[in-house]
Amino acid sequence: MVDTNPTTEATGQSRRDYLKSVGSAAVALTATTGSVSAGESDTIVLPIGKEVPSSDVIKTGTRGQADEVRPDFLPDLEQVRAEEAARSQSSSDPSGVRESSTASSSSQHEDSVTISQDFNGWAGSTSYWHDDGSHITNIYSRWDVPSEPENENTDATHFFFPGLQNDGDPHSILQPVLEWNNGTGKEWIMRSWRVGDQTENSPHISVSPGDTLEGFVYMQGSDNTSDEWMIGGTNLDTNETVQLTTPALDSRGEFRQAVTAFETYDFPEGDCDKLPGGVTFRKLQMLDDHDDVSENWGVWHEEDIGCSLSVSYSNSANETYIYP
Repeated sequence: MVDTNPTTEATGQSRRDYLKSVGSAAVALTATTGSVSAGESDTIVLPIGKEVPSSDVIKTGTRGQADEVRPDFLPDLEQVRAEEAARSQSSSDPSGVRESSTASSSSQHEDSVTISQDFNGWAGSTSYWHDDGSHITNIYSRWDVPSEPENENTDATHFFFPGLQNDGDPHSILQPVLEWNNGTGKEWIMRSWRVGDQTENSPHISVSPGDTLEGFVYMQGSDNTSDEWMIGGTNLDTNETVQLTTPALDSRGEFRQAVTAFETYDFPEGDCDKLPGGVTFRKLQMLDDHDDVSENWGVWHEEDIGCSLSVSYSNSANETYIYP
């Protein structure tokens, strides 16, 4: 199993620099709008596990340069980069002090004669339920692109993301997603998704192990019946950003659940070298109708996938940790 330790590498390099040294160079992209880039396959796996023709997905949104189109409501870009530069030079454990998991720990893989089966779904996740009568209007986080699977001889598709889910019918989720092996070959990409009553995604940007990402979901307006959501992500190392603006979901329920998650499909249980490295979602921040949300994360999924899987969180540090 590769990259299960979130601490600084023994080589003396920061973890971020180490991952960049083993990752491929990011692919430079020009700004575009609307259409998905050439080179994508005819099918795509939705971040709910269903594989559909790419033509079934509404392709919208924009891709461009962060210093030109990044929304003003996000933290100042130069301040963000300064914080990340300082963090990358630190030799301390970036994960902070973790709080104990409230879910049963997944077991280590044991040798057996049983035939391996594929795992499909949310393998590890944390969740926060907002139950004070208002709905969540914003979630923001930063994280680093983890190492790719050591063994790429696999059909598995992997997702990492923060997001917001509604409590209505039909169910919907809004999410900036880091994806591996999803229509563009065995590489990491990032794009924005709305999945549920209808399915939309933005163009993608290529990202590399060690790159620092930020992702957000933000309601542009004052209520949940007439305004728009913006879902976006930025590669802070390459200055590329993707954004998806989608109508509010009217009467389909308010967004009261925030999540951070690792989701995987067609993963052969127990083949641990076919898993990617792990992710620390840091700088987590949420807003509701009134003010900042006092976060109270808990473990939601910590499934037995035949490999060591750790899911934990620190409410004091505003961080969650998902390490396959």
